[in-house]
Amino acid sequence: MIYLFNSAFRPRYVRNVLNTLYLPEHCTNEYRYRFTGDKPSISAGFYSGLESLQSGIECIMTFIDRYAEGGYTYHPLRKARFLGYRVVADYVYLKVELLDFIYPQNPLRFKENLIAQLQDKGMPRLTEGNPEYQHDGYYAIESDSIFGRFEDFKTKDDAWTNAVTALSSTKALRTDDNQWPIFLKVGIQSRKDTVSLTPTIQNQTALFQLTKDEVFELVLTYRFPQQRVDNTAQCRVDIKLGENIRALGGSSLTVDSASNSAIISLTTRRYAEDNRGNIELAGPSQTKPLILIPDAPIEYLLEEGTGFWVQIIVALALYAIAGALIGVDFSKLSPFSWLALVKAALPRIGLAAIQAGGLFWLFKRIGKKVL
Repeated sequence: MIYLFNSAFRPRYVRNVLNTLYLPEHCTNEYRYRFTGDKPSISAGFYSGLESLQSGIECIMTFIDRYAEGGYTYHPLRKARFLGYRVVADYVYLKVELLDFIYPQNPLRFKENLIAQLQDKGMPRLTEGNPEYQHDGYYAIESDSIFGRFEDFKTKDDAWTNAVTALSSTKALRTDDNQWPIFLKVGIQSRKDTVSLTPTIQNQTALFQLTKDEVFELVLTYRFPQQRVDNTAQCRVDIKLGENIRALGGSSLTVDSASNSAIISLTTRRYAEDNRGNIELAGPSQTKPLILIPDAPIEYLLEEGTGFWVQIIVALALYAIAGALIGVDFSKLSPFSWLALVKAALPRIGLAAIQAGGLFWLFKRIGKKVL
């Protein structure tokens, strides 16, 4: 197992904690760690062993509360699956596939078990009594799993709710006059059958495959701690859609409750220049209080539905048959019979089918861009 830690020491890391709680299951996310200089966040041994790490190894994403009373406190948030890595400048970026949420039934016991497992491997912990001391340990560690006992952990919505409650009381994700965090999670479902969609992973990128000319629903669930302090507090989160998707109604979420779940209905376009796009969130541009929301994009790919391909097959078959019949010399069919017509057209149908397929392929390649 790979233990991935994030202490939200910088604003970018705070956003990534929110992204970890936000993204749907089987979406991908990256975690960045410095491997050079006098304050690396991963060990030389871990870095040198990256090439031998096999795709699919289990991971766990854990948030560290640096300012907790009595030293660091550890909040596991989510299971994941290692996909790969990239190296840019002084940092290594670990790409994972996010899986189910997880949170301990007994956080204190979990902390004890985690320290017992990783203390000899340089895990992050309070150093020199200073929670802002940066060289406090390694933030990506490979070791045996301590998550074997299923009954010791909450999962799914229960885990998400408990994790959000715990994190909202930490310094990094506090609610005060300077910042208002909004904890969100999102799902996409088909309106027709209300079944949650699962993305597929292509080249380490998660893509939701959406059928053209259908209605889908973006299900947004949130927790807004400021509402518990001031029940008049509210803000708006805009949903930025690609050009090939439009909202059926408003494309924004009004956050005006301590907790809520809302549905944004979307329809995919029948004709689109580009079949790819993404869905992003955008908060208010005000600087104080700063509205903290996830910023990870959700990518999608528009595809044709089953009905489209049935119609295409029928149309191509009719085109091929008509092309074959055009080449038949009906004057030689005397006396005329349907059997004679079939015998005369049959040798030409194969070539006509190839011609129809070539024409279809040509239009698929050209699309609307040339016409």
